[in-house]
This record gives sequence, structure tokens and C-alpha cells, in this order.
Amino acid sequence: PSPNGRPPPPLYGRSEPADDTYEYPTTVIAKRDGYGQCGVLVPNPYWGARGYGTSGDLGMWHKDIANLRKTAKSRPPQKRDGRVFWRGKCSTNEWNIKSGPIPADWNDRAALECWRGKCRTNARRLVDEAAAPPRRRLTKSAETVAKEKAMFAARKIAYRTMKAEHKCKKDFGNRARLRAAALTVARPDLFAVTCSQLTPPKNFSCVPDEAAALYAARTATLKASTRVVDASWLEPEDFSKHKYVLNLPGQTSGSYSRNLNHLWSTGAAVMLWDAPFVEWYYPALDDGVTHAVIDGASAIGAVERLERDPQQLATLAKGAAFVDRELVCPHCIADYLRVAFASISERAGYKGVLDDAATVLRLAGTSCDAFVQVVVVDRKTGEASITSKPEIRAGPTLCDVLRPQATVAAKAAKAAAKANWSPPGGWGPRRVTEAPAKNAAGQEPPALESVAGFLEETGWGPR
Repeated sequence: PSPNGRPPPPLYGRSEPADDTYEYPTTVIAKRDGYGQCGVLVPNPYWGARGYGTSGDLGMWHKDIANLRKTAKSRPPQKRDGRVFWRGKCSTNEWNIKSGPIPADWNDRAALECWRGKCRTNARRLVDEAAAPPRRRLTKSAETVAKEKAMFAARKIAYRTMKAEHKCKKDFGNRARLRAAALTVARPDLFAVTCSQLTPPKNFSCVPDEAAALYAARTATLKASTRVVDASWLEPEDFSKHKYVLNLPGQTSGSYSRNLNHLWSTGAAVMLWDAPFVEWYYPALDDGVTHAVIDGASAIGAVERLERDPQQLATLAKGAAFVDRELVCPHCIADYLRVAFASISERAGYKGVLDDAATVLRLAGTSCDAFVQVVVVDRKTGEASITSKPEIRAGPTLCDVLRPQATVAAKAAKAAAKANWSPPGGWGPRRVTEAPAKNAAGQEPPALESVAGFLEETGWGPR
């Protein structure tokens, strides 16, 4: 439940499988378009990722948040910078295109192959084709040539439009960063949103309603780039110098940002940019209690209201501390992972297979020898440790790990079967667990020295 005691909101999803439904249970670290997307939400792998090779190290995360909490405690709110802080790249996905412009002549094989990014791999084949005898070509009429040129021109336009739409949709996070950076230009007294790199997007074809505001933000940030660009390096502890810290969507596709991981431990009020993506602990978040949701239109008014209401600011800081200690702490993440994977195993019926080493060995056959444990050791000492000079070594194979377990399990099962064995028909030595029953006269039945004696006395025997 959230800090105010209310239960988390329902996890809305689809009632019927869609085309993208996975055949097997699949884990995802975020859902860009909300809970309705397929997959089981799990923590992202960047908790405790400050040191070299420590991605996903909860032990390192424990040390990180201990330092963050200690630093935050030494900086009371009245001594902090009152501006909303964020630092990161303000870039675009528009430059991620094929090498060079689309060829003017689609019949130019060499240019077309290079545009497809296959210059090097197809160079030999193109040379061979050029050296080969010319093929017989059919003479085309002027009308046919004109139709083909028109078709190629239409294809180029359609491709450019499709590519632009695709890039525009992936730039959701970069548009949010552009709008946030423009707030620094408009109200430098309230916002300290700066970019380590400034190459803002310019394609807003997929968001026509926001295009005017985005063009204005782009013009403003480029004109005042000296105020917006700051490439200096900051440690997470430096974020606690501010009363407000902001999280913006990721630049790659507009989904989650790992920047949020450590913001809850800074002792500041956390602000989340309005976006549809969700992570594993989002159901427990509560706008106005654990964080404040803002966007380009509401940000200035939201900060001004908080500046006039210190009590609400303290509530947000307290709510962020709740998230830090009850939702994203190291043992919280470990507990969630245990519950998530146990639930997947129970739901999919994996327990009867994956928990039995003999069954896994039988299903894997000899292929389990191809899987080895990766061991990271110090290059000089050879000891397993986190180091800036690692050496990767191959550890035991999956078969090496499973075979001893299967042998021990088989021996235990054999011993249990032997202890409970009895001949066919149910006859055999009985282990007395309680006093023998007495007859109506209160006499105990006579002791029989053997099964044979019992059979002879009772009249049973071979037929």
C-alpha cells in the first residue's frame, strides 16, 4: 500500500491475448505504454551500478544508498538550492539513419547496396558482376520508364514519411527533455534543468498538437545554449543539494530512466514528468504523496505552489523517503524478485521440472556441457572480486553442477524407497508405532516369530 494507507491501483491489462502475447512467461523492466503490455515487471539491472562491473549488485546498492542517505541528512531543506534539478543528454534519434541519403536512382545497384549498409560485405559480388559479360536487357518504352520513375519517387517519399514517423515516436523522451530544458530559459529562478549534450529533435510530425510549443522550446534552448548546456560531471550525492529533483523519460525510446533509481534517497521532493511508462513498483506510488507529476505546461505553477506551501513540500520529501526505505531498498528488491519468480514457476508449472536436477539433466542431454559459469577474478591476484582490471574465466559447466545434485537426490529417494518397501500383497515386517490392540477380554495377541509362522497358524499358504 501507499504511505497514506490506500491500496495500490488495479493493474489494468488485456482480457484477451493479442498478437504480441508471448508464448512463455517473459520478464520486462518497464512497459513504455502502460500496464496493458505483456510481460512480468521486474527491477531494472542498474541498482548498484556505480562501480565497474557492478550492474545489478544489491550489495553495492546497499552501500550507495547508505552514502546518499548520509549526505542527504547533512543537508537540511533550508540550506538547499530551491530550483528543480536535472542533468543529462538532450539528444534525438533522428541521426540514427542508414549511411548516406536514399539513392537518386534505385537501379544503381552499388549505391543501393551501400545505402543498405552492405557496402563492405557486397563489394566483392558487385566487382564480380561488373566484370561479368553484360546481360541482355529488354528495351523499355518511354512510358514504362516514366512509370517506374514515378513509382520509385513515390516509394522514396513513403519511406521517408514512415521513417520520420518512427523516429518521431521514439523521440518522446527527447521531446520531454527539450520542454524541460526550455523551463530553465523561461524561469531560471525555479529550474536548473541542464543538458550535458544539446542536439534537440526537430521532427514533430507525430505530435501536431504540441508542435508549436516544441518549436518554441527548441528555438529558445538553442539561442540560450550557454545557460542550458553544462557538461560537468556530477555524482549522485550532488543531487541532494537541491530541494527538488526531476526524472525525465529515457532518451532511447521514451521509456524509463535509470536516473530515477537513486533520486528517492536524496531527501528531496521527487518530480516525475507525465509519461505512460511504468516500472515494477509504480502501483504503490501516489501523486501528491510520494511524488509530484508535472509536464511542460504545469511545471512552473506546480513549483510555485510548493514554494508557497512548505508543508506539502515536506509531505513529498517524506513520501520519497518511504519509497526509498520500503520499495527500492536492497532487501525489498530481493524479496520482490523471489516472489515474482516463484509466482512464475507456480503459474507455469516449472517447479516440477526445474527444481529436479535429474529431470533437467535428462531434458538437456549433453547440451548442458556448453553452458559454463562466468567467473570474474582480479587479473593479478586471481581472486574473485570487483576490480577495474578483471579477467574472465570459465567456471564449472551446468552438467558439473547438476550431476552431483541429481546423484544425491537419487540416493535419498532410493533410501526412502528401501525403508518403506514391502512384498507384493502388502505382507512384510511391520514397524510398530503404537501398542498392539487388545481383544475384548483385554488380552494382547500372541507374538509371532515370523511371517511363515503367522501364515501357518492362520491357515494361509501356497495354493
